[in-house]
Amino acid sequence: EAIGRRIGTEIREFAAGLVGAGQNFRSALIRYWENAALILDDRPWEEENEMILRWFSGETVSLAVMRKLGVYSRIDKNTSKEAFRSMAALVRARGASGLVILIDELELITFQNRRVQDAAYSTLRQLIDSADGGGDTHPPEGIFVLGAATPEMFEEEGFKKYPALWDRVAPGLTGSLLRTLGLDEKPWINPSAVVIDLDLARLDQSALGEIAR
Repeated sequence: EAIGRRIGTEIREFAAGLVGAGQNFRSALIRYWENAALILDDRPWEEENEMILRWFSGETVSLAVMRKLGVYSRIDKNTSKEAFRSMAALVRARGASGLVILIDELELITFQNRRVQDAAYSTLRQLIDSADGGGDTHPPEGIFVLGAATPEMFEEEGFKKYPALWDRVAPGLTGSLLRTLGLDEKPWINPSAVVIDLDLARLDQSALGEIAR
């Protein structure tokens, strides 16, 4: 019993020290770890932890059940910034540099109907805003979102179809534009830009690894 109390205290102290994490995230984390560490006979810990994992995954879960665990809202587009900030705080507290989100083949969005496209572009825009704070005075630290798309996504049938997203991902000078202007491409490479034209940058594996770090 004394060991259980000490474990519970350490779990709560760790959660309390997660700078930037939201209270719902802390409560879910505490309950999950207590269930996993203590396995209390008077608590349906397996069912609770399954529900908590679904909540962490952004699934629609019963708020009536989650409220009993100290969690009062779902993870959705309205709470995404807090969720990303909280997850970044957790991985940083565990010794990682931050949270990296990788999204490949964004061009597949164009094969969907317009309603699905708009929903996907809206989600991507919210993801970008969540990573950089979306205008918050203190944006979350340690979040890096990397998406890969073909050049066609920067044409009329791609990101431009959703102005709110295009405002965030519109590239500066591209290789084709520089060549049209008769300018030397190499001095214009900016590995810290919002959009990196890989054809223009001609980066090798070591350079790509350096950008990722």
